[in-house]
Amino acid sequence: MSNQEGVPRNGTFAERYDSVMVPVIFQPWAQELLQRQPPQLRDRILDLACGTGAVIREVASLGNGFARLAGVDMSAGMLAVAAEKASVNGIDAEWFEATAGELPFPDSGFDLAYCQQALQFFPDRVGALRELHRVLASGAVSPSAFPAVCTKTLC
Repeated sequence: MSNQEGVPRNGTFAERYDSVMVPVIFQPWAQELLQRQPPQLRDRILDLACGTGAVIREVASLGNGFARLAGVDMSAGMLAVAAEKASVNGIDAEWFEATAGELPFPDSGFDLAYCQQALQFFPDRVGALRELHRVLASGAVSPSAFPAVCTKTLC
């Protein structure tokens, strides 16, 4: 059941977040991130603190040809919504429940990592950036929702 604005009344927090916050905040920021650092074909892309998958959905809207799309979040509820929305939209992505300080990936596993509106909430920002640096390939970049780009040599 929804109210007059179409917001689910009885949905989970993640479902309400996706229906209210993503269209007005996180989807526009995702579009901005992709405009500032467009993904390239065959990129292995990580969305750190992916929430309900807004960035991965924006990447996928550009077409196929990415080697890997992976989202990480510490919230199982957010990941469930991300996986459901990806499945409904035919997006081939992987979803991982983990913290930014302990990413479940091998060294140099990604060419590009997006992180929107999350870094400021990590309890150990330096540790999270160190871990992000570990999973990025040499020369990879990681734009955030802030007007700064973090390259592997700077992290």
